[in-house]
Amino acid sequence: MGSCWPSRWLVVVLLGCATPLWPAAEEVPGAFTDELIEAVVWRASESEVRLVTDPAPGIDRALEWVVTTQAGRVNTLERELPVRPDAAGVIHFRIHCGTRAAVEVQLAGSGDARLYHIVQLDGSDWHDVSVPIARMARFGGFTDDMLAGPLALRFWIDGAPGWAGGAHQPMRQLTFTIADIRIDAPLAGRPEGVGALIEVDPSHLEGRIDPNVYGHFLEHIYHSVGDGLCGELIRNRSFVPPAGGFELADGVLTQTSPRTDEKLLAGDPQWTDYEFSLRARKTGGQEGFLILVRAASDDDFYWWNLGGWGNTQHALECEVAGARRVITEPVRGAIEPDRWYAVRVRVEGDRIEGWLDGEKLLDARDVSHPRGGVGLGTWATQAEFAGMRVRDSAGRELPLAFEPPVQEQRVPEFWEPVPVGAPVSQTRTDSPNTGWSVRVELAGPREWRGIRQGRIHAVAEHRFVGRAWLRHEGLLEGAKAVLRGASGSVISECRFSPPPGEGGWTECRFELAATVDDPEAWLEILGKGYGTLWVDQVSLMRDDSIGTGCRRDLLEAVRNLQPPIIRWPGGCFASIYRWKSSVGPQNERKPFYNAPWGEWDDASFGTDEFIRLCREVGAEPLIVLNLGSWDSPSRWEEYLQEAVEWVEYLNGGIDTPMGRLRARNGHPEPYGVKHFELDNETWSMGVEAYAERLIPFARAVRERCPDATIYACTFWEAEDGRLLERVGADIDRISYHLYDSPDNFAAGPSSFEAIWSRYANLVAASPNPNVGLAVTEWNAQSTDWRTGLFCGGLLNVMERQRVVRMASPALLLRRVDATDWDNAFINHDHRGWFPAPNYVVMRLYREHFQPNRVALEVTGTLDAVATVDDAGNRLVLKVVNADAKAVDATVRLGGGFSPRSGTAWTVRAGLRERNTLDRPNRIGARAERLAVARGEFGHRFPAYSVTVLELDR
Repeated sequence: MGSCWPSRWLVVVLLGCATPLWPAAEEVPGAFTDELIEAVVWRASESEVRLVTDPAPGIDRALEWVVTTQAGRVNTLERELPVRPDAAGVIHFRIHCGTRAAVEVQLAGSGDARLYHIVQLDGSDWHDVSVPIARMARFGGFTDDMLAGPLALRFWIDGAPGWAGGAHQPMRQLTFTIADIRIDAPLAGRPEGVGALIEVDPSHLEGRIDPNVYGHFLEHIYHSVGDGLCGELIRNRSFVPPAGGFELADGVLTQTSPRTDEKLLAGDPQWTDYEFSLRARKTGGQEGFLILVRAASDDDFYWWNLGGWGNTQHALECEVAGARRVITEPVRGAIEPDRWYAVRVRVEGDRIEGWLDGEKLLDARDVSHPRGGVGLGTWATQAEFAGMRVRDSAGRELPLAFEPPVQEQRVPEFWEPVPVGAPVSQTRTDSPNTGWSVRVELAGPREWRGIRQGRIHAVAEHRFVGRAWLRHEGLLEGAKAVLRGASGSVISECRFSPPPGEGGWTECRFELAATVDDPEAWLEILGKGYGTLWVDQVSLMRDDSIGTGCRRDLLEAVRNLQPPIIRWPGGCFASIYRWKSSVGPQNERKPFYNAPWGEWDDASFGTDEFIRLCREVGAEPLIVLNLGSWDSPSRWEEYLQEAVEWVEYLNGGIDTPMGRLRARNGHPEPYGVKHFELDNETWSMGVEAYAERLIPFARAVRERCPDATIYACTFWEAEDGRLLERVGADIDRISYHLYDSPDNFAAGPSSFEAIWSRYANLVAASPNPNVGLAVTEWNAQSTDWRTGLFCGGLLNVMERQRVVRMASPALLLRRVDATDWDNAFINHDHRGWFPAPNYVVMRLYREHFQPNRVALEVTGTLDAVATVDDAGNRLVLKVVNADAKAVDATVRLGGGFSPRSGTAWTVRAGLRERNTLDRPNRIGARAERLAVARGEFGHRFPAYSVTVLELDR
């Protein structure tokens, strides 16, 4: 061991992506090479290592490491590291395997703490690998100060079948030859006293960036659309029916609620061994039935989940004190609608058995619940149950009575009676949207009665335009709309024109002028006279929303991101969305329950409104088609026909049935949509079933839109090779999703760069090497500054990776009182909004986007990408400093690029800082002029910062 180095350092090497050759060791000041190759100091676990000489031309000696892969086994090769690297160091080595394989190189500290990077080997030749320490991912709580302590250099192979994209098959012998192991510490070429060197050659083009990597994704979730971007101010304007629940009539128990986790218990909590039998029929929704046994309470039971997990499988679940777990291996299967099933469940001792239509599908043992009654339930599904019987182990019938709670009439959600306590109720009528309306009993000519809704943001000098559908019986002496302030004073009122007719429905329009600002105003719909007034389909929009259909401030927030493409309508929402429910006259659209996200959708924002949004902000629409993956296979042809008709509605001429429908809805010209994704997150189907399902959809879309770009869902690396074999000829993109912890703001982006490098190889080796990667959902799960750093790092990665052809983060919008997913770019309430740090960074990057990536080398810890415009006159550097210390850098320009002027925009903050509704601009970009020299200048990149440098010549 060399005398100039401490004796207690350990180097860990994980094999990663091949990079260009590095200079010879003797040409690199500060590099340490020789002692790292001695076999005597390397330790191998469950394998062997030896020193070999002349393994290949130009290589004098190398380590030969023989490994046998086995599930559940980790093989390592490691040694103490005799050098003290810092975060600016780079690990170099050459490696050969002779077959497809993967290896992870690590810098390992104490315990599980380590830095790591995965290298994929294609088996063709020697791979030259350079791994910047600053780009290595972190595990086990590794921190920068651990670089000052003992480390090991380690090669690591995990025998698990899915590790590193399934690079290894179990029980295979692999021989790795590793040579020229070197650590640059410090890196060669760094100017004295400078923390980093950025060398750019704008004349050397390395690739063209698809602007669609700056796309966005609009899903109906947590009021991103309804009570958000959509300009409609009224919530529950169609008066959705009461929550539903269980009703018992003529021996049939009916469950009509679309909500999740609906259940009704019966029987004796002290029952032990018995058999529960019944018949069940699904009448609507996405899943199947929940059959409860040994149910001691709402929080303690077993339920046999038939048609769960998107109606793809059956399994037994156990809930204890509200915590639920699956206790059997799932059995694939689905529950078809409108068909009666015979269900039988037997519990005896610790054994639970179940039969569906006479076929035994459940046989489990568990001791969590020794006693309890029975129950029936649904999950985002409506169903009927009949013939419920319970017999004990001796065959005696036990008394059983299901008693649904009484459903009381009430005022619809978000509405109140006027005056308080007035006889107002929700009533079944001939309403064309929900079949429910509000009934108001009038009390004479002197008292106004009706309904009201609060939280209307009245803004002075704006008009509020509305309508309501009314009808009455009796003598109606007046009807009006009132905008009333939070204090009770009238801001504006308007008599209806025309007045509501007697007997039939009349569309009554009104206009209210705000004279003051009041964020908590009320809208009232009132009548006076004798008899009954019915109210349906109330609508209210501010005047500056009418032309676009969107709330103006939120529309501008989206517009300022300059999205080139927008994905819609989901996400999980796409897997339940039926497009025909949201086209046509607004008063006839039927609200539906958004089960994945637990909220009602009033169907006011549909296909035509989405296309209008895209045209307003200059984006291409990407439509996610529902393949019926959450429904019974017996209905798949129905979904194919629906998808075909949707494509025709979007692109067909008026000589087609759906083109005529679009024209009747006010849009005679075809929309010309070219991007279609085939469902969302279909992993539970498996590759083969999804491929079988996808092909007829893809071909049907292509037949009607020959120049379509068709997206398929990925199945993660391990199975995407097979996916491309099956469907590569029919698709253009594969759709990848990633969500990361905000704590991975520094290392997370580089780990995905390694993944996408492997995808580039996967696609190149596939039957269709022209397929691109679409990262259709990505984000770090927070709205503090960590997400801004993550966003900058990930956008840099996507600009570097040619295989990435489209991307769209989630969420785009979110109401601030939502219970989950605090990661949205645009965060709003009914009054205003604020940009999260990811919005700030992505807007900055998009405003300075240039399509041509040029050669760049960074010495140090900074992450950067360099781009130029088509004329080569504007150079943009996007730089992320994810370190806790500022970095003084030298920017060195080559290729004859001599700038006349330059500007730097910097975003910086503490890791936990964030914008708020009260302080929406706390985190933002700050501009400064650059003092640029001809070919070189210095710049300080602050700690935890994202910087864009723009240089013009």
